[in-house]
Amino acid sequence: KLFDDAGVWANIGQGNRNTDFMPKTLEELKTRAQTTRWKRVDLVQVDIEVYVMERSYHNSTATQLCIVLVMDEFPYIRPDGYYYDGLMARGHNVTTTTPHDNPTISIKNETGKKEVFGLATYGHHHMARIARGLGGGGCPTKGGDLSPYPWGNTGSGWPTNYEEVTPICDGFLIDIKAYANLNRNWDDEDVFLGNAGDIYAGQEEVLYQAQANHYGQFTDPWNFNRNVENPYELDFTEDGEIQPIP
Repeated sequence: KLFDDAGVWANIGQGNRNTDFMPKTLEELKTRAQTTRWKRVDLVQVDIEVYVMERSYHNSTATQLCIVLVMDEFPYIRPDGYYYDGLMARGHNVTTTTPHDNPTISIKNETGKKEVFGLATYGHHHMARIARGLGGGGCPTKGGDLSPYPWGNTGSGWPTNYEEVTPICDGFLIDIKAYANLNRNWDDEDVFLGNAGDIYAGQEEVLYQAQANHYGQFTDPWNFNRNVENPYELDFTEDGEIQPIP
């Protein structure tokens, strides 16, 4: 259960879809600032469950603690494969067979559901990964194994994920609150969100650095054989090629 002033947030942009939607090419990433605005999800209208899970990541033998947020808003089952066949064999009626490429969510104190926008970058607070000796920086915009990130045709999670379930990087955020407030109530919209450090204090634009790759290209036979393309495929390279592991 969340603390009373902790919550889940969604990036619903600033009302102009042309600038709210993530950049998808290197040129666009260099020349256009993506407009963002995170608003609190209405947890009266949206049912959530939060879990702490221990699992290996990047195919490592070591495990990490992961926070898993489950919403009842976006059900999807691929109508193909062992899992789907098992459901059919048991007489289940599966109707949620279309991915939610443009998800919408109820926002507190807002009327109607709002479209949620992901970021093309790894994280809203990870603008200088390269300068700090860290890898990546771009959003791996498809489901599947994250193992080779930021190189290769990487996914965004685990090998068991559907490829067509895109991560919508930072489209949703959750407050991680261990015990108590440090200085003020977390119900304040201006607490922490978008905090990129003192270097950008008071500014409305943040300059990101990232290792360039071609992210989100579908290769799973279920998508490839039906000529399904990823609407969130991002090409941050100069030659359009997926970059191999150095």
